[in-house]
Amino acid sequence: MLILAPWKNPIPLRRSWCLWEINSTIETGSKLEVVLPKSQEDDFIDTLLNDYHAIMKNLCNIDTRNSKAGKDDEEKNIKLAVENTNGGFQSVNSNCQMGIQSGLLEIGKRYLKEMERKEGEEDEGDGEDGGGGIDVKKKLNLMNQLGMMLYSQGKLDEAELLYKRALKGKEEMLGSKHSSTLTTLLLLSSRIKQQI
Repeated sequence: MLILAPWKNPIPLRRSWCLWEINSTIETGSKLEVVLPKSQEDDFIDTLLNDYHAIMKNLCNIDTRNSKAGKDDEEKNIKLAVENTNGGFQSVNSNCQMGIQSGLLEIGKRYLKEMERKEGEEDEGDGEDGGGGIDVKKKLNLMNQLGMMLYSQGKLDEAELLYKRALKGKEEMLGSKHSSTLTTLLLLSSRIKQQI
């Protein structure tokens, strides 16, 4: 389990031992569970919705070569071990980035699932509040962003399903000519183009 705290500049992603352990988890095919403090989860989702690229830049731009350890000799030994892996620093950085992205994606999916659960608790509602006190527009935009994350990880079928769900909801809520609907349509068409 990796606790990203504070989530905007998590200490574990600057620590040699933590990065080595993330890499080892990925290399062994074990599950890496990424967790945010509950107090920071809403802020993460809001940033995901409004500044997706900042998340990718800050959390997924990992540089093991510049990481630090508590003791100089430990740092040196970890970096030597990294150099001796197949692919060296580039491979370890890539493994860590993919592990973090997958973990963040799971956080977003859980958040979406919780939104849908709340929505299902109350069958009535219209406008932005679709029942259960949730913001439907936020839910649909979250589907878009999660679709982008899935797409960037090569999980194209899963991305397509989210894009289709978001498109259907946006067409119903905003109409087919709204800019947000058209953005989702563009994302979906990019996915379909990959199939050709």
